[in-house]
Amino acid sequence: MLKLFFIEGNSTDDTWEKIQEIQKKYSATHDIKIGQQKGKGKADAVREGYKIATGDILMILDADLTVPPEDIPKFYNAIASSKGDFINGTRLVYPMDKEAMRFLNYLGNHFFSWAFTWLLEQRFKDTLCGTKVMFRTDYIKLTKNRKYFGEFDPFGDFDLLFGAHKLNLKIVEVPIRYRERTYGTTNISRFKHGVIYYACVHLLLENVNSFNSWSFRTCFGILKMLKQVQHDILLNLQVSRNRKMISEGFFTACKLSTF
Repeated sequence: MLKLFFIEGNSTDDTWEKIQEIQKKYSATHDIKIGQQKGKGKADAVREGYKIATGDILMILDADLTVPPEDIPKFYNAIASSKGDFINGTRLVYPMDKEAMRFLNYLGNHFFSWAFTWLLEQRFKDTLCGTKVMFRTDYIKLTKNRKYFGEFDPFGDFDLLFGAHKLNLKIVEVPIRYRERTYGTTNISRFKHGVIYYACVHLLLENVNSFNSWSFRTCFGILKMLKQVQHDILLNLQVSRNRKMISEGFFTACKLSTF
């Protein structure tokens, strides 16, 4: 049976009242649990929800709905059919809404995806997509290893990926179509949280493997990642230009055909 958990994070609007209203409205047809987090940040909210969850499979869906709820069955099917033990969403495969991701965020997401690809020796297209799915039994094991990496990840994405890697879980990515948020503004600070995420990657460097000639491999790896990020950006820009030229050519042809 599907169970829904709403965790309210000290909102200043009427979010908590709306959550209670929804719980009451659908009480006859849906099992909805609600709670208010004592701490701050998405990572804390996710942990609060997972504490009261009793199902076999745990899923995260951000409340801004930039990931369509209709995509959730794809994640369930992937883990239920044993395609993977940890299902990670990726926003950087399909074209996204125009204002869905700011340019600096886009660059940062590419950097961290290539950082994880290099460090964990597994292909990652996206590390910071909020939608992630795993078995509850694996999550319980992950929490016991949390002290290995620390608890300073404010959103919990790296925490879950690091933990899944340490448990040797099979990590599989599922692409989603990333939408522009229609309400409110993001709480993500590109610079402050970017520094925190960089610190997470640096910590992973010190813990995942024993690197020979650590400084050389680190510098080489970063240069390699930046080069790939540059290649991806230029490729995307070229594709956009080509699409524009094709559409303009088609429009011109249509105009000529009317004479």
